[in-house]
This record gives sequence, structure tokens and C-alpha cells, in this order.
Amino acid sequence: MIGYWNRVSTYMSPFNVGDSVGIGLSTPLAKLHVLGTTEQMRLDYDGSNYTSFTIDSSGNLTIGNNGTNVATFGRALASFDVPTAFNAAGDVAMAYDLVFTNQNAFLGTVDD
Repeated sequence: MIGYWNRVSTYMSPFNVGDSVGIGLSTPLAKLHVLGTTEQMRLDYDGSNYTSFTIDSSGNLTIGNNGTNVATFGRALASFDVPTAFNAAGDVAMAYDLVFTNQNAFLGTVDD
């Protein structure tokens, strides 16, 4: 069911959209469906500190923080653009290829 936006006091609310909201399209296929070719969602703290979510033409999700890419997730690859920590309480397992590109990285164990 296609609906429209209704102004209620100082905010806009969907009216008669069949329990779903579409931004950039009139027939949402999920509870919240955003269609756009640029940054699709931004969670903002104060105008300067934010996290952005962008889907590219291949369906890859890029998460950014204050304008810097943090990570990209796709069907074939997860790529991290910042130092990454795995803070699991138990073992951490990795399958397939593990590639280290920093030739000066420390390899070994560290005793606290």
C-alpha cells in the first residue's frame, strides 16, 4: 500500500504506508527501505561526530566515521581501513588466507 507523509506538529510521519517507510522510493520492500547512490544513512551525535553507512553499486556496505572509511563488507571480502582488534572472550578462528601487509609488524606473543 502506497501512502504519503503527514505533518504532525513539528515532525513528519508516514500515513497509510502499510507499516513500511520508503526514502527515495514509493514501494518499500522492508520496514525501512532507503534508496540512494550516495551515503544512505548517517547517525550523528553533534554535527561533527557521526557514523555513515553507504551501499555501493555492487552491494558492498562501507561504514565510515567522521568522513574516514572504517570498514567495507561484501560478499567476497571484508576490508578494514583502521587497526582492528578482536576482543573475544574465547578463541578467534580465521579461515582461508591471512595476509599481513605491514612488513614491520610484530609476529609472536606478548606476555602481560
